[in-house]
Amino acid sequence: MIAGVPYDAEIAYLQADGNAYIDMGRPIGSGFWFVATLKIIGTNNQYKSILGARTGSGVEDYQFSLVTYGSQAQNRLLARYGTNSSQFFAEYPATEFLSVRVDADYKLYFNGTLAATLGDASPSSQNLFLFALNDNGTASQNLSNLVRVYGIKYGDSSGQHDFIPVRVGQVGYLYDRVTRKLYGNAGTGSFTLGPDVATPVMALRRMAEGGAS
Repeated sequence: MIAGVPYDAEIAYLQADGNAYIDMGRPIGSGFWFVATLKIIGTNNQYKSILGARTGSGVEDYQFSLVTYGSQAQNRLLARYGTNSSQFFAEYPATEFLSVRVDADYKLYFNGTLAATLGDASPSSQNLFLFALNDNGTASQNLSNLVRVYGIKYGDSSGQHDFIPVRVGQVGYLYDRVTRKLYGNAGTGSFTLGPDVATPVMALRRMAEGGAS
């Protein structure tokens, strides 16, 4: 263990195998925002949720998904807010690392450039899942080796979180630098771990986020 923290090393990224996902610990509140650094490394002919929670289709429905089929098949992400009618498909740039940010005023940015203005979000009573959609308590639309997550921050009127990928032994987790808690795999699969990083809270992630808060 590193002195003062409950993990052995910070790692560059987590990548899920299609059955692994992380329960982020609490529902989405009012004024929700997030910023994440990703690398999209594959495609699949389905919706695959990067981050999401809902109580039903179009009910307290917040999703941020990779879309790779039909008319939306090329370099697009789905942002769905509140109801099925409030959904937006935005083309993301084919850069090596992708900084994704949604502000509290529902503006979506890719690498600091405005991509879409989203509809008003309804707070969700379901906890937010990473690498899957929390569909009224059940994980669905799980990512399978398609996206690497290098870090994610999110918050709302109740507070904020700052997650970095870490390992304990050879098991991957997200570590919240605010609450100082580890969040592990809530599914049945496993994570592919990125290499250890020498610099705490790596400079690469901070640069990719462009200083967003």
